Amino acid sequence: MYDGEPDKNENLVGTLKSQIKGTEVEAFQGKESFRLSFDELSLYMKEGGLFFFVVEIIKDDYTKRRIFYRSLTPRTIQALINQARQDKRGRETNSMDLTLQPLPTDYRIVEDEMINFIRDSRS
Repeated sequence: MYDGEPDKNENLVGTLKSQIKGTEVEAFQGKESFRLSFDELSLYMKEGGLFFFVVEIIKDDYTKRRIFYRSLTPRTIQALINQARQDKRGRETNSMDLTLQPLPTDYRIVEDEMINFIRDSRS
């Protein structure tokens, strides 16, 4: 990721990891969530976090798709795991539904989030 003009070493902020999943749906719903195991989340946390993307595709028409995402810093992941375990009220669980937000049409919004993610992960 570069902050400013790309391909200039002085503008290199760093790199970040991403995970991209795909899912077929009959019809688009209002919100998107994706089930992840606590093992997956713990792995992402150990790796320093990542940007998580889900591409939702209409089963009968692959030209219709929506993209959702979520920034998962180690701190966010730990909070999600803690919250999911508390919400289960004593019932044993090993996964949770991760709520995602639609990918903005303005790429600069996500780019800024990614740059902030990299900078925050250093502190």
